[in-house]
Amino acid sequence: MDPARDPLVDLVDDSRLAAAAMERTQRRLLAAADGDEATLRGTLGELAERRVTVHLDTVAGHRARGLVRALARDHVVLEGPHGRSIVALAAVSSIRVDRDVRVRAGGAGRTTDTAEETLAEALRPLRDERVGVLVVARGAPAVRGRVVDVGSDVVGLDTDTHEHVLVPLGALVAVISDPV
Repeated sequence: MDPARDPLVDLVDDSRLAAAAMERTQRRLLAAADGDEATLRGTLGELAERRVTVHLDTVAGHRARGLVRALARDHVVLEGPHGRSIVALAAVSSIRVDRDVRVRAGGAGRTTDTAEETLAEALRPLRDERVGVLVVARGAPAVRGRVVDVGSDVVGLDTDTHEHVLVPLGALVAVISDPV
């Protein structure tokens, strides 16, 4: 040991180094846990709070664009230049935002529900309003028409070609209403 060096200074230096290392480790662990608990709904909730325009790609190849207006257990409602879009969360294949928007996956468990309604309940106002809609479903061509029936697991549409089309809600990807 160097006689000119005070052992208390060495002890304090070692303590500071250990505390700094522990703080860095804790930050890394918290960041990893934050990402591990990330949810799609949490991410959409964060984007809604920040009023960021989102592009939702769906499993059917459809893209909906707009601001998140409502977020529920099984769907999200966007308001955009092409009207209102109700998109089933199970059908979202990716979320796209402008490059300059920095968002981390997930909002760590935040679910920020703004609507407690189910997908079927979200569709009922479209039936009552009698607005034109485009319905996108998995494995089927998109259908234009008016919502006339909404059951607990099926939606019925009358088309301009005088057909009545029934779409199971489990196959529903998105419902886009005509712009207002």
